[in-house]
Amino acid sequence: MKSFEPLPWSDYFDDLRALETERGSFGVYVAGWPAEGQEPRPVIFAVHGGGYTGLTWSLLAKRLKDKYAVVAMDLRSHGQSEQSDDFSIGAMAQDACSVWNHLCGETKPKTVVLGHSLGGAVAIHVSSLDKIPSLAGTVVIDVVEGTALASLPYMGQVIGRRPDRFSSVQDFVKYAYTSGLTKNFEAARVSGASQVVQDEDGQGWRWRTDLRKTEKWWREGYEGLSA
Repeated sequence: MKSFEPLPWSDYFDDLRALETERGSFGVYVAGWPAEGQEPRPVIFAVHGGGYTGLTWSLLAKRLKDKYAVVAMDLRSHGQSEQSDDFSIGAMAQDACSVWNHLCGETKPKTVVLGHSLGGAVAIHVSSLDKIPSLAGTVVIDVVEGTALASLPYMGQVIGRRPDRFSSVQDFVKYAYTSGLTKNFEAARVSGASQVVQDEDGQGWRWRTDLRKTEKWWREGYEGLSA
């Protein structure tokens, strides 16, 4: 029988930083960061998809942290980051640049920006801002302009079919895995707890990020990605 007990993020990342920037407070997971006095390592700056968190990249961080520094931020209103009513791609891209500058601005290590889905759109916008002088490349996963725009009419239906509440974190992890929200079982166990928060009455758990509130920005986020 599978155990849906959450796994500790510290088995994958070395540190969770509460980073205060001019754009707000962001939770940032870091793995493989060089010790003081060591040469800077190339940085994989990873941006998660909508509704997920930096812990999406846990398995990748564990695999790469012996050679690279992996930085995985929580986007605004996700995970450990500050709440915001602005879900525009432009705002998120500026957030990411600010986080990179606070962590890497002095040493300017070679950086690859990696993004999944919504994070892929953010990654492309980050690259276009020319605010990472040591940018070595941009990698996007599961986001193509034409396909993304064609799927927009159905996104509301998909979100509307999801449960609003869960009896426990384990219940959410089970849902995340069995529904295909997170297809890798280990990834579901390590990232699931960061995607939900406990209700005020303590009787259940709900989504940390209400994706229905982001709908007005969906189209602008994907238009022009292939330009």
